[in-house]
Amino acid sequence: MPYNKRKQRCKQSDGTPGKYVLSYTSKKGKKYKACHTSKKNMQGQIAAIEAEADEKDDFEMVISENTLRRIIREEVKKVASESEIQKQVVKTLRKEGGAAGLDLLVKAVRKVK
Repeated sequence: MPYNKRKQRCKQSDGTPGKYVLSYTSKKGKKYKACHTSKKNMQGQIAAIEAEADEKDDFEMVISENTLRRIIREEVKKVASESEIQKQVVKTLRKEGGAAGLDLLVKAVRKVK
């Protein structure tokens, strides 16, 4: 955002005299003028404006309730499937005495699907 900084006599909102004027236009087109007693205070306002602009630039995703519900259902199905796979593998390992071959484990996983 471009800022116009001038050394100029001015009056703050509380009536205190100032020496520096900061003028700028927001992204929405609103014009601002601010009176400051020092160059340091003027730079502080610029830093605050920039920090606020950075916070607003954060990405925000907007999705519908139905889409969110669908995503949750899909994720729950994955967890349930993984749980079922684990149960079948453990069941097969117990049945085979803990030494089931790869073929038996593949069959156990296919039973879940």
